Amino acid sequence: VARRRLHWIGERLEQQLEKCFGSLQRVYFSSKFITSFQNIIHSFKWSSLPGVFSAIQDTASDIPNICAKDCILNEISEELLYKVSNIIPKPFDTKIWSQLGNLLIESVTKKIAIHMFCSSEMSIEERQAKLGRSVLDDAKRYSKLTTRCSTVLDGTATDGNFYDYFFDLLSFKSPQHKVNQKQFFYKRPNKKPRSIYDAKKIINFGTASALAEVQAYQDAVDVGFLEPHAIPGVLKNLIECEKSIVCKYPSSSPNSKIGRLPQFYWIARGAESIKKGTAIVNVEWYLMNQLLLVVHSLASNCVEWKASSQKMVPYSLERLCEVVGVEVNAAKKALSNGFILPECPEEVTITHKSPSSSVAN
Repeated sequence: VARRRLHWIGERLEQQLEKCFGSLQRVYFSSKFITSFQNIIHSFKWSSLPGVFSAIQDTASDIPNICAKDCILNEISEELLYKVSNIIPKPFDTKIWSQLGNLLIESVTKKIAIHMFCSSEMSIEERQAKLGRSVLDDAKRYSKLTTRCSTVLDGTATDGNFYDYFFDLLSFKSPQHKVNQKQFFYKRPNKKPRSIYDAKKIINFGTASALAEVQAYQDAVDVGFLEPHAIPGVLKNLIECEKSIVCKYPSSSPNSKIGRLPQFYWIARGAESIKKGTAIVNVEWYLMNQLLLVVHSLASNCVEWKASSQKMVPYSLERLCEVVGVEVNAAKKALSNGFILPECPEEVTITHKSPSSSVAN
């Protein structure tokens, strides 16, 4: 792992040297010094990784060797995530990524690591062809799993015994902070929540779920279905829902506002609403934001795809859309909008830990 980290540091230094090469040569240092510096950087490279990786015997009886392979794959996966850190925000953060999304991130990064960094048995074209098939198979499998989760949670599937398992796959976990009344509720006397539907800023899933439950209750009171209770006392200690799932809802916004609203036609809801059947899983949202954007962002930014001998590129957005079951134009629009990143009530900073940052610790 340490050897791989030195390799990664060498690549970063090499990129920086290329950026300022002209200035260094013209102003500061002689070409001889720069050449010697390049040689030092080159010594950081670990070109023998594929051979070392294949030499590690992957047998069930040899746990240390299996751990060694996993450590190398995890290290390269972290490098890949650092590369796309400006595109995929905070991977594995359960507040903004479902378990399904995190499993897919882990699977795709490791597949790229295996085929593109740890293998030398085949040509680059053959390895890319194998990787393309594997990534598309992942996308298809997780697409079917998302739909399966929805049918179980909506009560249309027969395997209800696995309800909690499927619920956890789609849910976002919250730290259960106290909801800020001043920010999300009108002042007295009505003390009603401000509209969280069609919000211009994306509300944290746990906060949105808690507010949606209050708003649904007050809507029922307004139409006479429920007797009101001491709602101010409830709101005083209102906390975020522990687990939330993104659901559908019919927007009341005029069509002219659609383009400006990041939450159009979706909102996070809590576990009770899902179990009661008052909220329905938004499968399309998950397929687009937790599946397609993950796969394409990694596949298109971490691999330089080359056409095979049949002049066919092993992976493309069009092929991904076909296996996932979404329209290409809708996918392109989602990619241009970027990932759903909740920023309200507090701003979320998009950062990612560098693979080499722990070296100093």
